[in-house]
Amino acid sequence: MASIDGWGAEVGQGEALLAFRTPELVTALELASLITALGAEYSRINRGRELAIVEIRTGSLFVLIADSLLKGSPYAKAAIDYLGAASAIGKLVTSIRRALEKSKQDPSSLTSRNAGSRTAREIVKIAAQHGAALELHHKVNRDGEELTVRLEANEAQRIQLMSDTRRLSPPEYAR
Repeated sequence: MASIDGWGAEVGQGEALLAFRTPELVTALELASLITALGAEYSRINRGRELAIVEIRTGSLFVLIADSLLKGSPYAKAAIDYLGAASAIGKLVTSIRRALEKSKQDPSSLTSRNAGSRTAREIVKIAAQHGAALELHHKVNRDGEELTVRLEANEAQRIQLMSDTRRLSPPEYAR
């Protein structure tokens, strides 16, 4: 896998990198909401597994995440643990990708309780607020296959606007 522009290193198997391309600072509350959503959905999708924040860098905003089992325990390097963690991160990234793709067609889907929706909602908020493009990278296997999710700033702003408009417009029966 080639290094991600601005990150300067490869994303390892069992890790995922969120990269918000923005010159603006993201507030602590915005970042906390995103991290809370990531952690809660990761645990829900993967039956109680815990997500670890491996590294955060600013400039643009980079957040590197991984399964806490791999990063927290020197004894968890057994092949079965490693594959399980890589698979668990993949489930999270896939669910976020699905939620973002669905939100492009139906912005109200971000309010659903489907896997990935809560994190997608926080991603859209940050991207729309700061005019940021998002890239989410995950190395799927050792052969270098990767899953990359992209959301352009204008897409995020459109989703946010349509979501806000639908939330504020009166119900059909009231018209």
